[in-house]
Amino acid sequence: GLTISLGIAYGKTHTPFSIMFSQAEELLKSAKKAGSQDKMRGEYYAPTYLDFHLSSNYNQSKVSDSRESHLLLHGARPVKLYQKPYSLPDACALMDHARNLIEAGIPNTRLKRFGYAPSLGKINGTLECLKLYTRTSKAQRKVIWKALERFECMPNIPWKEIRDEKGETLEATTVLSDMTELAGFMRK
Repeated sequence: GLTISLGIAYGKTHTPFSIMFSQAEELLKSAKKAGSQDKMRGEYYAPTYLDFHLSSNYNQSKVSDSRESHLLLHGARPVKLYQKPYSLPDACALMDHARNLIEAGIPNTRLKRFGYAPSLGKINGTLECLKLYTRTSKAQRKVIWKALERFECMPNIPWKEIRDEKGETLEATTVLSDMTELAGFMRK
């Protein structure tokens, strides 16, 4: 069917083009797969999805390996420190909220701490997020609240519970790492 999806790999200037190209292809496959599984897909149509990866080291050749080793917490239920890939409307909202975090005047160091907080695990990550959240101004808290609420991460800050049809939790995800990563990229 007809689909337009994007895989965006971004790395430092010295990163070999072949690695970036391979990552972009892997991300494109991920985005297309998400589009084909979307509830809005039709027989000849799949919604647009976008997957991105910002490489800090050129030795991160496979995106899936990088996500497995750095963005997945193993336990009774998996905890993904990302929500990628995003539908086009969600990707636009993610960019808008990342921009709003910057414009709210949240210091870069605090944004980085927000982004790293989920890697502390479900309980400690939640506590760190709450600590950082309560130490911001009222206007900044409103911006953070709206961002997390948009991606269904506010009821159990900063987690979104993915449930099966019986209501059992399958995994937890968070948008916080993606959003702060994007905000850091947009500041440069």
